[in-house]
Formats: sequence, structure tokens, C-alpha cells
Amino acid sequence: MKFIRPEGVLSGIRVIGPHEEVPELIQFGEHWTPAGWEVQTHAHDYWEVYLQLKGESIWQSESMIYNLNPGQGYVVSPGVRHHSLTYSKGSQHFYYAELDVRSWCGEGSALRELHAFQLLDQARPLESVFRLLVSEAGLHPGSRQSWILHHLLGVLALQTDRFLSGAPIGPHPEIEPGTHPSLLQAQQLLKSNPDHPWRLEELGRMVGLSPQYLSSAFSQSFGRSPMRYLQSCRIDRAKELLISSDLTVTEIALESGFSSLQHFSARFREQTGLSPSEFRKKSMHAT
Repeated sequence: MKFIRPEGVLSGIRVIGPHEEVPELIQFGEHWTPAGWEVQTHAHDYWEVYLQLKGESIWQSESMIYNLNPGQGYVVSPGVRHHSLTYSKGSQHFYYAELDVRSWCGEGSALRELHAFQLLDQARPLESVFRLLVSEAGLHPGSRQSWILHHLLGVLALQTDRFLSGAPIGPHPEIEPGTHPSLLQAQQLLKSNPDHPWRLEELGRMVGLSPQYLSSAFSQSFGRSPMRYLQSCRIDRAKELLISSDLTVTEIALESGFSSLQHFSARFREQTGLSPSEFRKKSMHAT
């Protein structure tokens, strides 16, 4: 990847691919530009997603004029020419990314079917993804960075596709914008594998953070420590099994990652106010 600061901008960065392990990355950036900044007529070989954060901009594609206010954006498909008419409302702050969406969006998806310049209204939820992209690009490269960049580009592609298809979109309720990708990875590992006998040392090694920093930063981002979050994931898994399976309570305790029935029962009652057996009976009566 190459990192450049385009001429004429007040501040910002442009990251240009290719990335050896993330071929879908073409370019992305964050710019603060002065009044009067304009983007000349151009087209892309791949899909571009743009988000206006501050200021107002006016864009033209074919004969259509589009006014973008903060929180709005656009997506434009390959080969579609477009340009800004003027940035007449003072300085600007915006994100943009050009990427090959075919790794995530199959044929027939709204994004793949788009052959135009499309305004994205209420696109503010994309900000957290863009912010993480820019943040991660500034870290030391490696396999972990490649995985995160690929993941974030996929989130950007799929969220944009949801915008176009009219599906609901928004940040994950447990994730505050700006959360570091390593913490998101740690959260996903715990949530996806609650039965694993996790230790902070192992989790930190897998996401590239020291155990001490992981514990502190995780608690600050998600409101509870990694081990408390893991306990909640295990209780959620146990609830699913109590409702949907014929396993005994002891079997469910072990399947959910608890070392003993006594420990499981104590933690389950602590979180739900019921014993596992009482929860199962109550759930059966409710259905």
C-alpha cells in the first residue's frame, strides 16, 4: 500500500492499493478540504462509496445533480462518470473508498446490479467502518492487519448493499464507533466459541494485544471485562440449549463451557434469577 497526502487538502490521507493479501482494496481515504475544492470528472474500475461528514457538496453524474449534506453519501458503480460541481459551503470533511465488492456481494445483489450514481441518505452508520479502516491502515502491517482490512471492507460492502436494498442498517448495539478492530476480533472470538476454556493470555495473543491492555480496553469499550462478557455468552448458549435440546442440565453446563454443574447453576441463577431447571420449565410453559 502507498500512503499519500493529496495536494490542496488541509489534512488527510489517501491509501492506495494493491495490498498483497487484500486484492479487493483499491484505495480509500479521509480528507479535510478548503472551500472551493473540486473533484474533476472521473470514473472508477470498481465500486466507490463516499460519506460526507461536514460541509455540503454538489455532485453531477450524467444530467443528474445531487446535493450532499452531512450524514449523506453516495455509491457509484464501475465506469460511471461523475464530478463535483463545487464545494461552495466552506471546508469539507469526507471519507471515500474504492473496492471490488464481488468477494462479498453475489450476482443479483443490489450493489452488483447497480449501474449508476446512487445517493445514500442517512448514511452516518458507515462512519464507524471508515474510521476503523483509516485507523488500521496506520498500524504495522501483518497477517492480522490483512484479516482486519478484509473484514472491514466486507462490512462496508455489505452495509452499502443493505442501503440499496432497503434493509435496516446501523452500528452493532454493543460496538461504539471507533472501537479498535482487535477488540472487535476478541469479542467475536468469545461470542463464537463460548465453550472454549479461554484465558486472557491466549485471547490477547490471538488478537495481538497484551492481556493487561486487552482487559482494560475491552472493559472500556464494552462495559465489562472479557471474562464477564464470556460468562454472558455462555449463559446465552445455555439458554438456547435448555429451550431447544433434550440434553440434561449437566450436559448443557459442559457444552456451554462451564467446568461443573455447581458453577453453572450459581452463575445461571445470578444472571437470570432462576435455576436452569426452573428456566427450562418456564420456557416450556410459555410455548
